[in-house]
Amino acid sequence: MSAALLTLLGVFFVLLLGIGAPIALALAGSVMGVLAVLGRGRQLLSLPMAMAGATDSHVLLAIPFFVLAGTLLADSAISKRLVTLASVLTRRLPGGLGVAMIIAGIFLAGISGSGPADVAILGTVMLPILVQRGYGRGLASGLTAISGSIGIIVPPSIALIVYGSVAPAAVSIGELFLGGVGPGLCFGVLLAGTVVLMRRRTPASASPSRETTGRACGTGLIRAVWEAGWALLFPGIILGGIYFGIFTPTESAAVAVVYSLFVSGVVYRELSWGRLLRCLAAAARVTAGVMVLVAAAAVFARLLAFEGVVQAAAGTLRDTVGNPWILLLGANLLVLGAGCFLDAISIFYILVPILLPALTAAGFDPVHMWIVFTVNLAIGQVTPPVGVNLFVSCELGRCGIGETLRESWPLLAAAGAALILVNLVPAITLWLPQTMR
Repeated sequence: MSAALLTLLGVFFVLLLGIGAPIALALAGSVMGVLAVLGRGRQLLSLPMAMAGATDSHVLLAIPFFVLAGTLLADSAISKRLVTLASVLTRRLPGGLGVAMIIAGIFLAGISGSGPADVAILGTVMLPILVQRGYGRGLASGLTAISGSIGIIVPPSIALIVYGSVAPAAVSIGELFLGGVGPGLCFGVLLAGTVVLMRRRTPASASPSRETTGRACGTGLIRAVWEAGWALLFPGIILGGIYFGIFTPTESAAVAVVYSLFVSGVVYRELSWGRLLRCLAAAARVTAGVMVLVAAAAVFARLLAFEGVVQAAAGTLRDTVGNPWILLLGANLLVLGAGCFLDAISIFYILVPILLPALTAAGFDPVHMWIVFTVNLAIGQVTPPVGVNLFVSCELGRCGIGETLRESWPLLAAAGAALILVNLVPAITLWLPQTMR
């Protein structure tokens, strides 16, 4: 392991990020810069093949299909139907509209698999209504951002698929899908409870309009469930098909596309040729961005592995940290800190090969560790300086980051409590996969 190489790699990476380069360019550019300075021309010539090989994966093939399926459903009125259902379910709670935002985030997470996509939908549909109902712009923006962050926890999740492709241990994508259900619900429940406590002082302005008679309320709920029923079936078909052995996780992504085309085009009759082309273009852009990032992160991680950094770091962790809970605490702090600066894909490629062997050797389940990493990264999506969900929600809500953090800090505290629970109570993650197993 060369100290000079590591130093150069870190310097190039920080410099590229400092001048505003995209993370993918910073990862790949730092590798190319180091190899050029050290005179390793042959390794430079092998980079294009290595980057192409990193994306040539049967597991990663699920990403474009899930992205397209989520784009098709999100582009239709089905997202508004889910928001309506969430609002009907929570109309009698203090702060019911805020709770509806969180429930809608969980619903949408089961469709899109992308946090920023969920934030864009929630911010467009619900954020203006929150402001009209008396929520401060900072609180509304923060609630939108953190509700969308559930998207990388609840299956199907792009981050989950990437983790399954890079995890050194044999990790089943199907078990990862089921493992995200409990923590996603725990995350949402704690956020919802926090919103209710925050809005008890102003229930009149915080609650959405509601029907007064029991008959009318029942009719509204039945109608909302009926209209959103096809969207609610989506996660069940994906998870049920995998665990009943009907199709593999990658095949389930293709099934998701067919289902989305059927629902949008046949059931709701909202899918025109122009809209289909627009969805295909949007899905292609998202997939291209993800795959470029995967290729760049894989090359960065490959250099670390080739130089022996991964093996040395994992061995050092195993040998020096005797207490497994101290090791887990350190892993949490490292991933949480990295999540404030990098995206989930880069962190998985760089840190998972280092941390996961040490954690599994200490007796922790790899599925449980995926949830721990992902919840950390969900919080990282709403914390500066590179919280993508935070930036998207602030832009949609026309609100500054400082104001958003100041008004919504209790929500971040609730997310931290969810992280602690997921760490200390593995059954939240593992009960459903172990039961199905």
